[in-house]
Amino acid sequence: MAKEPVIRKEQGYTVADMGPLDLLHEYTITSSAGETFSGKVWLKNRIGLTGTEISYGALPPGAKVPFAHRHHQNEELYIFLSGEGEMRLDDSSVAVKEGTIVKVDPPVWRGMRNTGTVPLVHLVIQAKAGSLEQSNQHDSEYRPLG
Repeated sequence: MAKEPVIRKEQGYTVADMGPLDLLHEYTITSSAGETFSGKVWLKNRIGLTGTEISYGALPPGAKVPFAHRHHQNEELYIFLSGEGEMRLDDSSVAVKEGTIVKVDPPVWRGMRNTGTVPLVHLVIQAKAGSLEQSNQHDSEYRPLG
């Protein structure tokens, strides 16, 4: 049975406890091609996101995502939290490790593999390319935290 996060929904916010990053392998997903694999969890439907899709992922040492994918409209931002590996981007590959951030435009085919000795843990943020109309500086107001 697939692991599920602990979710608390309140008026105006949702809190999700995904558990420790070293237990990401307990989550499973099935791709649109019908392939099932562990180590990935999407948050949009679980916590009610309306402007982005966010996922956590972890690949064990020597593992790779079993398929490449691309998007028609959405860009993705990969933020690597631990480990080291390689991202395949169309016909190129780039080394990734803790602290690496990779932005991928919609039409680019992408996939990854873990080339290290510890899990390759990453966060992926996905949003429609060109849809951000305002940034933090133009969509914020501040007050003292009391």
